[in-house]
Parts: sequence; structure tokens; C-alpha cells
Amino acid sequence: MIDSVEYCLTYAKPGGGYFFCTSNVPFHGMPPERYQLVLDVYRRMKKY
Repeated sequence: MIDSVEYCLTYAKPGGGYFFCTSNVPFHGMPPERYQLVLDVYRRMKKY
């Protein structure tokens, strides 16, 4: 999961205009700790 988030942020951020989200809500059945992991990676990599 970390690799997927890092890939999206690495290749989609350049140039701006990229929205990082799960859709409108995390999907039913996703363990909260996995969602927190995604947010942690985002917070680490969000700066341009």
C-alpha cells in the first residue's frame, strides 16, 4: 500500500492540479489503520 501511495504522489504531483483522495469516503471494510497509513504517507510527501 505504501508503494502505491508513493507512486501516485511521485508521478501525479508534478505540474500541480492533482487531487489526492479515497473518493468521498474510505471504502467499507477498510481497516482504520490502513487508512491512517495512507494519510501518513500523504502527509510525508504532500509538499511540492
